[in-house]
Amino acid sequence: MVERKGLDEELSAYGKRIRQTIEAFLERKKHELESANWLGKDLTERLRRFSTGGKLIRGSLILLTHDMLSSKLEDDFSAAGLQSAGCEAVAAAYELIHSFLLIHDDIMDRDRFRRGMPSIYFQYQTIIEENSRGNGLHEAEGLGICAGDVAFLLALELLSTAAAGVYPEKTMKILLLWSRELSRVGVAQMQDVFFSTWQKEASESDIISLYRFKTARYTFSVPFATGSILAGSEAHITENLLDLGEHYGMIYQLVDDKIGLFGEAEKIGKPVGTDLQEKKQTLLHHYLYHLATAEQKQNISKILRKDRITGQDIVYIRSTAIKNGTVQRVEEAILEMKKKAEEMLKDLPVTQEYRRILGDMLEYSIKRER
Repeated sequence: MVERKGLDEELSAYGKRIRQTIEAFLERKKHELESANWLGKDLTERLRRFSTGGKLIRGSLILLTHDMLSSKLEDDFSAAGLQSAGCEAVAAAYELIHSFLLIHDDIMDRDRFRRGMPSIYFQYQTIIEENSRGNGLHEAEGLGICAGDVAFLLALELLSTAAAGVYPEKTMKILLLWSRELSRVGVAQMQDVFFSTWQKEASESDIISLYRFKTARYTFSVPFATGSILAGSEAHITENLLDLGEHYGMIYQLVDDKIGLFGEAEKIGKPVGTDLQEKKQTLLHHYLYHLATAEQKQNISKILRKDRITGQDIVYIRSTAIKNGTVQRVEEAILEMKKKAEEMLKDLPVTQEYRRILGDMLEYSIKRER
């Protein structure tokens, strides 16, 4: 076996292939959508920049898992090339679905920036403001919703053409997996929106459930399982990877919470403290409040009632989270999940080199800064 690259190189190589697949597919679709109106051609370019502007982790995990579990067809280069193109189409389709969810998420959270650029609906709002009277927020949100819908439908087209032509039976299994899992992402997102309207604190178990179905399984479990299906793995291996993905995803989300409060806007591509601004019920917020003194609770509640949270408010929340043990509690939860994930890794039927890569991924998830 050829010596494997490091994690960054590995994911970067996969990301490049996925990026090229998305760009080629949207280039083909540009002229077709342009036949409807000028917005179609414009949208394909916006989707190209948006969909390829992220880290492409989810699609890369699909390709990584496929390679990790499958036998290389070294003696049949045409078959290997065909399989590679089919896998890349699946990975690209999942990244387009990721874009669909992010576009809608930004509308619900009123986030104006994503991936270091204006969010899709905010791009449209800017255009409307430059060409008409009023702020055009309602119309921009409508355009954003449509843009997200188109991204989802394009993903299904890519999956049902380029991928299904190579893997007809496996594609049906993937469609079933995605439908089941993404439906739960939808209702978890509803829970997230509903939580932001509550006047009371969500329970720790409710927040963990939200993390599991909104982020963890969708970010890691589904890509792991998708790659497993593409590799033709036995059902129990796919199920084990779904479980393993939950631990990776929970760690990823907890680190995301920390970055959202302690990160730098330039690195994370959006303002610091947006979770607080949007009244998100996060585990960090849960621990922050329940570990706080009476005076700290009063100050935190006063901050969260504000229409706009200031930089000074962020400094206070950060300081309180460190002093009252919130950060330590979150880090302890992360380490506990890491230990469980490492135990599960021992039972995976993969080479030592791939086990090392998955271990590196755990470390990356914990130490990342964006």
